[in-house]
Amino acid sequence: MAEEQKSTQSWDDLIDLNPEPRRVWRAHELSAILSHQLAVPLVVELGHQSLDAIGQVAGRQGAEPQQMTLGQLLLQTHPNPETDLLRLVKDFARNHLSDPLSPLPAEVASVVYFAAIAAAIVHCRQQITSLDEKAMRDGFQWALSQQWLETPLRELFQAAISHVSLGP
Repeated sequence: MAEEQKSTQSWDDLIDLNPEPRRVWRAHELSAILSHQLAVPLVVELGHQSLDAIGQVAGRQGAEPQQMTLGQLLLQTHPNPETDLLRLVKDFARNHLSDPLSPLPAEVASVVYFAAIAAAIVHCRQQITSLDEKAMRDGFQWALSQQWLETPLRELFQAAISHVSLGP
C-alpha cells in the first residue's frame, strides 16, 4: 500500500526485476505462463471477495462471472470494466512482485501490473496508480520490449502510451 501513499513514484522504485532471488525464465516459458494467467478465471486468481465486481463487468459483457478471465477484463473492447476490479488485478500483480517466494515470475507479474494500469487508461480513461506519467510510459515501454509479449497486449500498451501525455 506504500505505492498509493506517495504522490509520485518511479517504476524502478516499485519493480526490481533482479532475477537472483527467483528463477530465470526462458521467453517461451514466460509466454506460456502469461497465456495461462490470461485464461484463468478472475475469481480463481482474485478470490471470491472479488465476485461482485467481476459480476458487474461480466454481466455487461454477457459472460458468466465465475468464468470471466483476466484476458477478457484487460483486452475487452466494449463497455468499461470497473476500475475497482482493475485495481484488484493491479494489487494482485504487485503482491506477487513483492513476494520473493511467489510462483509467478516477476516479468509476468510486471506485465499484468502494467496491463491493469493500461486497461484503466485505455478503457476507462482513469488512472489507478500513483505512478507518474514517465514511470507509466517506462513500464509500458518495458512491457513492449518483451519479445514474448503477444499482439493483443502489445496493442493495449501502445494505446496506453498514446493516452499518456508526453511530458518531460
